[in-house]
Amino acid sequence: MTSLPSLKLPTIALYLVQFLCLAAVPVNGNGGRHHSSRSYKCPAVVAGWFTYDFHTSDPTSIQWNQFSNDSCLPFERYPCDGSGYPAFVVNATEVEHVRRAVKFAGKNDVRLVVKGTGHDFIGRSIAPNSLSIWTHYMKDIEYHKGSFRPRGCRSSIKGNAVTAGAGVQMIDLHDYLDPYGETVVGGGAKSVGVGGYITGGGHSMLSTRNGLAVDQVLEMEVVTPDGDHITANECRNEDIFWAMRGGGGSTFGVLTSVTLRVIPSPKMLHMIFMLGTTSTAPNITDIQALFLSKVPSLSDSGLAGYVWLAKEMVNPAGPDPGPPLLGGIFGMLTLQDTDDEKDMLNLMEPIVEEAAQRFPDSNVTFGPVIEKYGSFQDWYSVYHDNGAAGSSQWLGSRLFGEDTLTGDAGELAARLDRLEDLTGQLMVYMVSGKGVFEAEPRGGGTAVSPAWRTSYVHNTIGEQFAPRNASDDARSREALEAALEVLEEMAPDTGAYVNEAYKYQHDWQQTFWGENYERLLAIKRDVDPKDVFWCHPCVGNERWEEVEGRLCRV
Repeated sequence: MTSLPSLKLPTIALYLVQFLCLAAVPVNGNGGRHHSSRSYKCPAVVAGWFTYDFHTSDPTSIQWNQFSNDSCLPFERYPCDGSGYPAFVVNATEVEHVRRAVKFAGKNDVRLVVKGTGHDFIGRSIAPNSLSIWTHYMKDIEYHKGSFRPRGCRSSIKGNAVTAGAGVQMIDLHDYLDPYGETVVGGGAKSVGVGGYITGGGHSMLSTRNGLAVDQVLEMEVVTPDGDHITANECRNEDIFWAMRGGGGSTFGVLTSVTLRVIPSPKMLHMIFMLGTTSTAPNITDIQALFLSKVPSLSDSGLAGYVWLAKEMVNPAGPDPGPPLLGGIFGMLTLQDTDDEKDMLNLMEPIVEEAAQRFPDSNVTFGPVIEKYGSFQDWYSVYHDNGAAGSSQWLGSRLFGEDTLTGDAGELAARLDRLEDLTGQLMVYMVSGKGVFEAEPRGGGTAVSPAWRTSYVHNTIGEQFAPRNASDDARSREALEAALEVLEEMAPDTGAYVNEAYKYQHDWQQTFWGENYERLLAIKRDVDPKDVFWCHPCVGNERWEEVEGRLCRV
């Protein structure tokens, strides 16, 4: 493809990115950059690098270093240049900016990427030598009271709704809707934006009751690969409406706004807990398997949660008076529309009692701390994902259905044992269930993997590696791929969630979209025959491969 810097760009909201990290590197008297023992002129970059907010508010940076090829890290001993980043950015604040950028890229064969917040675990929102459309400042929000009538439809959809620009983040929507006593099915981190979150599917603590984020979508505004601005809903551009709800971002067009069904904001009962024992005790993975076998019934009873399984973790209470290392299940659970602690304890205590009876030599303990919140926003303001960014890591995932969770307990425990030897821990998101299984999305369906409609949990594993270290990168991929093999053995007939997955997942078309892939590919070829939008792993990317930062025909 043609190198972007040699092209003449249109006069729109466009500027050359002056990389903040480059500004942080002092130059010597001969104009060369020091690569070691340097003091930084831009300490805000260094201080903010490990936070979501820094990368969200930067026009090019995304939250995981390897996707920019570790080419501009503001740390000592690492060289710094802009080779892993887009050459130009359109600061899109209105639809016309998006339209003209897409038209320009299509006309001139320029590689095009779209960035909202950079909360992207597979790196679709960044590419070298590219033109990037930054939707961060498309922040308009509009409330629809009582009903919403999709454009081109004869009748209105009853219930309140909200229209959000592509740059709106979850925290923006929760704050906006809180005075109405309402909320939306939204992502767990403040930095999650509606664009990438919804086009990938979108799970939430509220999904167990209400379905995925895509199940709430009433209408989308999209700039297509030929630069047209269209409305997609159940009455207009139905194929795009279906594909953009789960078919993945940066593929069928640029989402400029979305209208969502809103839901009453529930009271939240929150439990932080440990169900486990010392790391040297027997039967740790048997206890974990027991807990997993109860997840379907817990979910059907209304529980949601983020928990992790580990055979060995540091005791958060410290080594005195307790043991220094623990093993078992740790995390947080929520129950909606109640403030009675007994409602949650009545669900969990029978599991604790069964574990104690079945594994008496393990000295099973249960350490719950329960808190009450008057609304979802009250809870979210405390427990939104505030993890660290700015590292290099690969992520993998797998969906588990009831058969995997409630099957042979011994086999499940044995595979958990193998898995935790490989990765240290397994993160289990209890974010599916009846609400997802029984969802009735507008237009009769969405493009998310059908496995979501039969799975109770979304599991993730991660492997970090040292930047600019090929051998450590290879080690991390090998470990992750071995762990993914175990996960796939445990649930061979499901799939994985595309927004939180392994970039180099084998058989990714089937893994991310299952039987929906054939229809998605046909829609991609119809709306984007020139492949104006390309990313990996994304629908229809098979005709190109990335070679040293450039796209080449296969």
